[in-house]
Amino acid sequence: MPTAGGEVRYLGEFSATEAAIRKLVAKLVAKCCHLTFCYEAGPTGYGLYRLLKSLGHDCLVVAPSLVPKKAGDRVKTNRRDAVSLSDERHEAMRDL
Repeated sequence: MPTAGGEVRYLGEFSATEAAIRKLVAKLVAKCCHLTFCYEAGPTGYGLYRLLKSLGHDCLVVAPSLVPKKAGDRVKTNRRDAVSLSDERHEAMRDL
């Protein structure tokens, strides 16, 4: 998650239930005034997108094939993916 100064922070993993997402968003809203979320598209569809939009926040869904990868970077980790998704330098390349 980029901070106001542009720093990326990994917040960890959490349940994908609506209750857990609402709790996480409420916690983050208490620290920030505006939130923008992004996540890698997958088999779960757009439920998370719709929930975040209904809570009044921006949300981007990124196609996995459009996330730039370094040559030889074959190990997939959620932490690395989260940082890569928040990288503004590659934002235009992965727009859907």
